[in-house]
Amino acid sequence: MLNSFKIYIYTPSKPFSFPSPIESLFFTSLQASSFVTQNPEEAHLFFVPFASNIHTRSIARFIRDLRMEFPYWNRTLGADHFYVSCTGLGYESDRNLVELKKNSVQISCSPVPEGKFVPHKDITLPPLASFTYASHAPGNKTTRYLVMHNVAKDSKLVNELRNDSDFLMESEPSNEMTLVERLGRSMFCLFEYGADISGIGKALRFGCVPVMVTDRPMQDLPLMDVLNWQKIVVFVGSGGGVKEVKRVLDRACRDDECEGTRRLGTAASQHFGWNEIPEPYDSFYMEIAHNFLLLSLRSHLGMSLVVRMWLSKGSCSLCLAVGGQRQSEMAEGDSNGSSKPTVTPYREALDALSSLITKRSRADKSNYGDRFDVLFDYLKILELEEAISEMKIIHVAGTKGKGSTCTFTESILRNCGFRTGLFTSPHLIDVRERFRLDGMDICEEKFLAYFWWCYDRLKEKCTEDIPMPTYFRFLALLAFKIFSSEQVDVVILEVGLGGKFDATNVVQKPIICGISSLGYDHMEILGNTLAQIAGEKAGIFKDGIPAFTVPQPDEAMNVLEQNASELNVHLQVVEPLDAKLLNGSKLRLEGVHQYLNAGLAIALSFTWLQRTGHHEFTHMEKASSLPEQFIKGLTTASLQGRAQIVTDQYINAESYGDLVFYLDGAHSPESMEMCARWFSLAIKEDSQKTTFNYPPQNNSESTIELVQEHHDGRYGKSSMQILLFNCMSVRDPQLLLPRLMKACASHVCSSKSMGESHTEQ
Repeated sequence: MLNSFKIYIYTPSKPFSFPSPIESLFFTSLQASSFVTQNPEEAHLFFVPFASNIHTRSIARFIRDLRMEFPYWNRTLGADHFYVSCTGLGYESDRNLVELKKNSVQISCSPVPEGKFVPHKDITLPPLASFTYASHAPGNKTTRYLVMHNVAKDSKLVNELRNDSDFLMESEPSNEMTLVERLGRSMFCLFEYGADISGIGKALRFGCVPVMVTDRPMQDLPLMDVLNWQKIVVFVGSGGGVKEVKRVLDRACRDDECEGTRRLGTAASQHFGWNEIPEPYDSFYMEIAHNFLLLSLRSHLGMSLVVRMWLSKGSCSLCLAVGGQRQSEMAEGDSNGSSKPTVTPYREALDALSSLITKRSRADKSNYGDRFDVLFDYLKILELEEAISEMKIIHVAGTKGKGSTCTFTESILRNCGFRTGLFTSPHLIDVRERFRLDGMDICEEKFLAYFWWCYDRLKEKCTEDIPMPTYFRFLALLAFKIFSSEQVDVVILEVGLGGKFDATNVVQKPIICGISSLGYDHMEILGNTLAQIAGEKAGIFKDGIPAFTVPQPDEAMNVLEQNASELNVHLQVVEPLDAKLLNGSKLRLEGVHQYLNAGLAIALSFTWLQRTGHHEFTHMEKASSLPEQFIKGLTTASLQGRAQIVTDQYINAESYGDLVFYLDGAHSPESMEMCARWFSLAIKEDSQKTTFNYPPQNNSESTIELVQEHHDGRYGKSSMQILLFNCMSVRDPQLLLPRLMKACASHVCSSKSMGESHTEQ
């Protein structure tokens, strides 16, 4: 199949030269390869040639011309196109550039400047490496550690390495013969991520195990989706100094594992060689193989089938580690030669996460917050203390509406142009729903990278005195790691349970705090009165940090005000959003109660903008209208399982009528009453023959959109409407059902749990 794979190269608008040798060599190799076709109709991929150092306006014009002259770009909005740019492209406002950056595959040079690389879409070229001398078989190693010359000269770790006699420091680039000799007799070669790592191919070639010094997951290494880097490189953080580096490397070489790592590295080094006329398994061919896989994925071919087809062409030195770096094989053969399915990398992570579920009681006063202080030990282990102190956090607690409030707030600030991180709980289908980056669930690949980064370090450092964190605590720590590494502008944290002893309350200096509506829930932990519950929720208040809440029962409000006064917190009460401020639009989240949550979100957003120095929006805080960005944020915010309507797409509605599910996460008496009101209104609208458009439920898009009146006789059929709400084992249905029956006595409702039955805290 690879022989029939074709690439069409567009003709550039005018002659040009690539600014870097490796870009030029890649293009020369592409032109000389058998993949190029002169007939675009038979092409599978399209290469867009331009010099990466030209102005972005020129690139935008080139894409616009391609769009107008050829039909291929518009078919996929550039998803089957690719281009080469060593420094990478940033995001621009021009439509053509947005589609190029978002959809097309960018081929860059590692390391790529921050913000110019999209993980799991873009790829990087192996560095230029000429192998004049034959590779050395791993043999006698007289030098333990060789530190390459291109590490940062003034870093603390480098200074420690320079003063340690075990490490041979290259103060400047060696000539090739000297370098080969040093590589051949060295056990480890240290590289610093972010600096020049062009020597990594040679290190692999001559049996010097590369050691990558980095404090965050790396996603732009060359051939990331082709080579299993965990098998050929040792990764180590810089925070522990020389002692930690030695400890990690000593552990990496136990039981003669180093010899196996060297052999794999030497075999993999063939993929780092460049040839003017491409040869099988050299750098160019491996890059094209990667693009071939991407193309096949977009064409809905099975990944495992594509991998087998590619491997059947020859023996690749390393098994492809598609979909995650912790597994090197996609199937494992038994002694009879038959294959058996293996656990996927994502399933492996979920199993590890599930092992953290315990039957221990949740944090409360009787057990000193279930050792709340140990959370700060976890932060030290993960080196997150400084990162959290620098985050600009909005912290929200409450009984009802805190998730919706956080979702509104995130959407508002995202539409104001900020990079957002949102942590909520629980999830409905996939744990990744809890971590949103710029309004989207974190992708599986990033989740896996950050998950194992945290899990492995905690597993290694935890003891009997500092046990592994429980389920929810680990997820909160993971959220801090994700948002720190992704360098978001604002973090919105939803409290999991209570406030005072919640894992999110390790935050010492949030920008602003919020308390949504309070009611009776989790009374076995938070207390049997509203006053006790309010006291736990007020535990997120911090000295001198302003806070907002909504109108509360007097019993609860008195406690909130008292706690605020003791901590010098300026506590303000906000009113529900006036629908007139939306200029005729409606909130995307259904229900009258959402206007109360929206009002709180507006106050939190305005105050965050003001306290972080973004005054371009705050001048409208007292105005009679909302900023356009606020309106867009409020009217586009979506959250699955909140007043969500889903039709059964597979039932024959013409014969049997509609089967409609009404989903809401209501789980307290007060929220059940709100849920019932929404359900009654939705049923009434349905009976008036209003047609709804229900989008597919495989993403976090909108729950419902009114489209048009439609009379086609379909409504003459019977319609079954089922309300699904949340009634977990710790809640008493006898407290929920009376409110439900009273609010919608004329409708038959069905209850079904859609939450999790395990204890998270």
